[in-house]
Amino acid sequence: IPGPTGAITSFTTRVEREREKREGLLKSEEERKKMEDFNKAQSLLTKQTQQTIKEERERMKEQFMKEQEEK
Repeated sequence: IPGPTGAITSFTTRVEREREKREGLLKSEEERKKMEDFNKAQSLLTKQTQQTIKEERERMKEQFMKEQEEK
């Protein structure tokens, strides 16, 4: 009887290995998507920050020019 039992065991093991491989690939894909989303959010935040700094710099420049004209 060891023949059939061995075949069933090896089949189950192969199926388990394939399942684990798929699960590993899914986890990797999820991690990749999370990192991609994080990078997009980080990039957007950086752009918004740069825009805010640029706008603040313009306001300060305008205020300075206005003060100079008043003098």
